[in-house]
Amino acid sequence: MQAESPANAPAAWGPVGAPPPDFDTFFKDSETWPWPGEEKCSTLMEIVDTHPSLSRLSNATRDLPVVRAALSARDERDTFFAPTNEAIASFTEWSGYDALERALVELLGDVRWKGYLIAYHAVPDRALTVEDLRALTGDDRYLEDALEAEMPLLVETGADGKITVRGLGSSASLVGDEIVACNGVLHMVDHCLLPFDGDGRLDGAQRARLRDAKRALDARYPDRPTSIDPDAYDD
Repeated sequence: MQAESPANAPAAWGPVGAPPPDFDTFFKDSETWPWPGEEKCSTLMEIVDTHPSLSRLSNATRDLPVVRAALSARDERDTFFAPTNEAIASFTEWSGYDALERALVELLGDVRWKGYLIAYHAVPDRALTVEDLRALTGDDRYLEDALEAEMPLLVETGADGKITVRGLGSSASLVGDEIVACNGVLHMVDHCLLPFDGDGRLDGAQRARLRDAKRALDARYPDRPTSIDPDAYDD
């Protein structure tokens, strides 16, 4: 089931689906620049905390002060792919979830593992609207996430205009309308994005994407070779 934005957004949000203002002007005056009819704009964190389709994500951040601070920072310009309640429910009901959670808790600790996964959904320093995402072509479709994971996020647009975001271990489609915040743009997605493969084994398509991502990022940063290793996973 895909989450839909309610017809009337609470006052805490910017207007759902409204065209963004001039970005330079908007972000320069982000502390005081209001949407028409609004007293002030909302941060990405405020949108997560007030949107009824994102209540599970909001709850997941309650004990993650670093994540909450990053999504609340008004001097940032980020893109955030926010998993809906249905996306998180589907993830936690996945047959491999319990084993994955145990492994991540052992690796990162009881709380930090949640922040690790949430960070993979954020693209720092780039506030990308739906129009911007659809305009991405070639190597520009690889977006570097806040986790700086081995596999960057890959944006694909279908012939019907549908946008899919691919991580290494999963993919997600945009649902509902974009929401422009004081400090970026929020897109709701119908699945959680994973920076690793759930069973630790890559299929041919995953290996091909890793190799292409390595080529793209090596070309983008010729003086900073990437750590991507498509052959690091066992067959």
